[in-house]
Amino acid sequence: MAVAESTGTLSMAASKELGQRLGDSPKVRDLRAAGAAITSIAAMPDSYKERPWKYLNVSRLDLSRYAPALDAVSSGAGEGRRSCPVTGEHAAVIAFENSETVFTEDSPEGLTVVPFEAAGALQSIIDERLGSAVPAPRSKFTALHYAFLRGGVLVHVAANAEITLPVRIVRNLVSGDQLAAPHTLIVTGANSSVTVIEEFLSGEDDIVALPTIEVLPGPGSRVRYTAIHRWGSKTRVFLEQRMISERDSEFTGLHLVLGGKVVKGHLESS
Repeated sequence: MAVAESTGTLSMAASKELGQRLGDSPKVRDLRAAGAAITSIAAMPDSYKERPWKYLNVSRLDLSRYAPALDAVSSGAGEGRRSCPVTGEHAAVIAFENSETVFTEDSPEGLTVVPFEAAGALQSIIDERLGSAVPAPRSKFTALHYAFLRGGVLVHVAANAEITLPVRIVRNLVSGDQLAAPHTLIVTGANSSVTVIEEFLSGEDDIVALPTIEVLPGPGSRVRYTAIHRWGSKTRVFLEQRMISERDSEFTGLHLVLGGKVVKGHLESS
């Protein structure tokens, strides 16, 4: 079926431009294009017909007034650009401001924490696993997420690596009238362990955020994930998280919601 290209800030053309400026790999480019195509024809979730949306009617949310992050594009080489945004001991830190990488800190052996644009030799893992747990066609919001994905981070743990200190991810949205689509992809090798603490923040401007977290633990591995939501009072959040386990793997997840106008999350394990 042919799909006519839409116009406006959240258009197929804007999605394509964002991918070009971020230097998408062919696989990510195709996923982004698929999300954009679905977005152009998909309706908003129906709170009367779709049980996961039963208690929240989003049919009147006008997305046309929000713009994707097309302005500044991260080079992926954020070391030293800002001071470390967290205190206490940690294995690695990565921080984003408006989906732009503003701080990264080296990881210990066996752990790699890297923005998608700087994945290097690990790009094949992103190409293989991105979108495997949370697919683009799930809803209009997931399609929008992949169409305007920016601020992706890969947390990769090698087989048999025991990462004793937490990985810290900090995401701060400071500009209003934006649609943010950050992605956290956690992939662990067999018999490894890692703890990830992700903090979301925003100011008091009107923002729509569509975070997606995919957790893919290898056989016998242990993953602990905590999200701390410190959104501003005008931020609407529609979050997707899904974990797909392998033999003898273990996952513990926790979301602490401390702010936001609306914070709606679908959390699944398979």
